[in-house]
Parts: sequence; structure tokens; C-alpha cells
Amino acid sequence: EIAEATVALYQEIRKDSLKVTLTGDGRGWVLGDANTVQSVVDAVIKNAVEAMAGQGSLEIHVGNDGDGCAFLRITDNGAGFTSEAITRLFEPFWTSKPNCHLGLGLALAQAALNAHGGRLTVSSTRSVGSTVTIFLPAAPNVPAANDKVPEPILAPSTRVILEVGG
Repeated sequence: EIAEATVALYQEIRKDSLKVTLTGDGRGWVLGDANTVQSVVDAVIKNAVEAMAGQGSLEIHVGNDGDGCAFLRITDNGAGFTSEAITRLFEPFWTSKPNCHLGLGLALAQAALNAHGGRLTVSSTRSVGSTVTIFLPAAPNVPAANDKVPEPILAPSTRVILEVGG
């Protein structure tokens, strides 16, 4: 749901040039502060959209890693990072972006995830794109599909959220 809300925002802004798909292969329920998790997802998706200059393909996949963590994997086909940039991504006040960026987004995201017992990983190939994966501890005792459940923080479904452009 958090990913869907963030994607909906970019759907309005970039409706004719951005293709976004959201898939899931299992429940991605986690324990944590929904606002904090929303801020992390927002920051990562914003970075991905900026890396693609607002055009391209963004894939979001929600799942479980089999080791007690739910994950949200965000893959873009943007500019990618240099090897130097990869080593500095989580440094506060370092940025690969032009003027007017503080360089705090990924540093704050990593700190927030660490406070929740999670982590953030980045893999990238220059001129091909990047994949950022957000890991959070999976909620214990996830209810069965037909049980009445509280609102999940990350609730995946396999479907295309937005497919605009060619």
C-alpha cells in the first residue's frame, strides 16, 4: 500500500512518460512506524524517478526473503551510479545530483531502516539503472488471507499499477 501511494503521486506528475509495475510473490507485512517507512519508500522512489529524468520504467517488487525479512525492491532504468558513488551513497551531505540537493535522502533512509531492524541495499550499473532494496523484519503470525486483519504496512499484490506510454 505504501508503494502504491507513492506510485500514485508520480502517476499524476509523470502520466505520459513513466511506466511503473508493482508485483509481489507473498505477503510483505512488517512491523514498524508507517510514516517512517512511507518516508523511506518516498525517498527511494523519488531518487529513481529523478535518475530516469521522469521517463522510463520503474519496477517495484514486494516479497519475503526467506530469512525473516520482507522486502521492497525498486528497480529503475536510469543513469545508474559510478563505482565511486556506490561507496558514498550513505554518507550524509554527499550527492551525485546537481545543485539544490542536500545529500541526506539515502543516509536518513538507512538510519531509519536500521532503527526498525532493517537495512537498505543498492546495486547499480552505469547507464543501465539501479536497484534499491528495502528490507524490514517480517511481522510474526501474518494472518491468513481470509482473516480480518489490521491495515498492513506493506501489502503486495501482483498487478500492474501504471502502464503509460510506449
